[in-house]
Amino acid sequence: MSKQWRVKTLEIKNPEVLPEYPPLVIRLLALRGFTEPEAIRDFLNPDFGKLHDPFLFADMLMAVERILQALERKEKIFIYADYDADAITAAAVVYLALKKLGAVVDYYIPDRFSEGYGVNADAIKLIAERGGQLVITVDCGTNAVEEVALAKELGMDVIVTDHHEVTGELPEALAVINPKNPHDNYSFPFLTGVGVAFNLISNFQMAGRNGVWIY
Repeated sequence: MSKQWRVKTLEIKNPEVLPEYPPLVIRLLALRGFTEPEAIRDFLNPDFGKLHDPFLFADMLMAVERILQALERKEKIFIYADYDADAITAAAVVYLALKKLGAVVDYYIPDRFSEGYGVNADAIKLIAERGGQLVITVDCGTNAVEEVALAKELGMDVIVTDHHEVTGELPEALAVINPKNPHDNYSFPFLTGVGVAFNLISNFQMAGRNGVWIY
């Protein structure tokens, strides 16, 4: 049986004021809910001054304070990431930022074929054996109830940063930062994993080249 493609048609408000963008781009954005010219421009040419307050995440303050504590005490921080593009970029954002802050930081990326997606118990045990004291998940962890409980049993704190749907009870992590967390007030639920990771790291100022402060 052959497939029949049905192309959505959406009215784009004032399309003539967006001649700087190809019509195909405008159409794709419209199909994803971006129909206002200002919203389209904001999406394609982001202004960091318009970012939402990261502290709209209910657990953000707790996460920031715990990371500052780890920095001060030179505790070993492990970033736990999945192996897909979103997770790898999220891990890079957090890892490089923590390195700039002088953190003792390492990372763990599970094997695609033998471990699969998400946090797994064997990896948590290995991180504990390697001296991990604080685990920061990126792009995973929202539904890792048993694995987070195991990490706590092994003496490690866990900060979950993720963007996946909540399928049951939340893990008893130190902080769960997820725009789909029903307990949060963050007003944009469509962040990627790296977007959530950036929200976490944006709370720490780091000295860049020529002494200029960057986020």
